[in-house]
Amino acid sequence: MGGRREDRTAAGVTRPYATLWLDHGVDPGMDSGAAGYVYHLMPGAGPAETAARAADPGWARVLANTSAQQGIEVPSLGVTAVNFWTGGRAGGRAGGLTASDPCAVLVRDLGDGTATVTVADPRRALDGLTVTWDRPVAGVTRGHPLLRRVETGARLALTFGGPADQQGASCQVIVRLGVSTA
Repeated sequence: MGGRREDRTAAGVTRPYATLWLDHGVDPGMDSGAAGYVYHLMPGAGPAETAARAADPGWARVLANTSAQQGIEVPSLGVTAVNFWTGGRAGGRAGGLTASDPCAVLVRDLGDGTATVTVADPRRALDGLTVTWDRPVAGVTRGHPLLRRVETGARLALTFGGPADQQGASCQVIVRLGVSTA
């Protein structure tokens, strides 16, 4: 592990910076499971916040950290977030989520029997996108104009048309959790 402390000046303002690095060589073997690490960025966190987070290593759980996907879960916030770098079978599953194509997915369980499912196509390249969530869902309470198809029940499947037209902006759907009794 290497490190350096220095002061940097920009636009007439000087601030202290610390730089840390882990010399892992050319290929740390992230996809093979041979070695690995993750960064936990905490912008604006002071010593107390950093110490609190370090004391609770289970606060956030890494679901995936591969060339196909990166995902994290924060149970106390009801948040699951996954970036799928590849889609379909190659994209795999993380946190009960799969995607037909490369995209970003953020699920937030609101704790009141509903959840938001937010998807985005930051590359602005997709004509269509299907995201599945292995969670029982009774129905959609608020859709999105690009939402073309919904499957509820034991799992949720949402198909969006033309996410590239969103210019990278997200599409959010609100769902009611649980299996429909109707």
